[in-house]
Amino acid sequence: MRISVFGMCGLLLLAGCGGDDGSAADAEQSSVEGSSSSDTEVASGEGGAGCESVEGETAPEGQPADDILGVREGMSIEQTRQVLQCRNASYAIRTSDYKPSLPDGGQMSRVDLTADSGLDRVVVWLVGPSGEEQVMHVERTIEFTSGNELPIASIEQELENKYGEFDAAAYGHSGYIVRSRDGQRLGPNNTNYTVCRRHTFSSESPKPCFNVVSYDIQDSSDNAQLASKFTVTITNQARNWAMVEAAQGKKASEVEHAREKAEDQGLEL
Repeated sequence: MRISVFGMCGLLLLAGCGGDDGSAADAEQSSVEGSSSSDTEVASGEGGAGCESVEGETAPEGQPADDILGVREGMSIEQTRQVLQCRNASYAIRTSDYKPSLPDGGQMSRVDLTADSGLDRVVVWLVGPSGEEQVMHVERTIEFTSGNELPIASIEQELENKYGEFDAAAYGHSGYIVRSRDGQRLGPNNTNYTVCRRHTFSSESPKPCFNVVSYDIQDSSDNAQLASKFTVTITNQARNWAMVEAAQGKKASEVEHAREKAEDQGLEL
């Protein structure tokens, strides 16, 4: 009988996880130009109480799944925090703020939210105009304690059940689902496949990509058929660039408003 990763790991709240290319490394490599950061500690959620009305988001009916734990592209930081706190009361949540440069000058806002229980970590990137940031990237890593590892084959089956069939990586236990800007599935032989499967943030130029779902599983040193941890990640590059454009539009609007105000009031010279 196949072991369900979602059934066996109810305490880890695996239901609703999503994909990575083994790319905690990719995530760390994404550049944030001209940025400064500050960490803010946020108390962990209480779970249960007050959570009855808190619901995560999923893709519209008929569309491919694109959420992890009910967190998906387009959500606000408050929505994200509430969903994660209600998913796992053990999460300690912190945020880091950055100010990436815009292509035409000025800055936008990026907030990295991390929810970590010690064995279960979720990392979310939100970008956009300051105070209006939206989710563009979600990554989740689950580690197993000795003796509680799960079969790699079971994890891969559960991931496929939710997200669909993955393209296998050239090595290891990894897979990708990559889509172009119009939502079509890209394959390894397509020109933009390699570019689009990277989990990166950019404020410099749009990519010809919609989103990428990927996963990476690390096998146990004691048994190659069991997983010691796995990571799943979803990055929506279309949302990334939409929020860059929103930040550019807000900057232009602020300049125009200042110009009109100056014309109305004039200057005493």
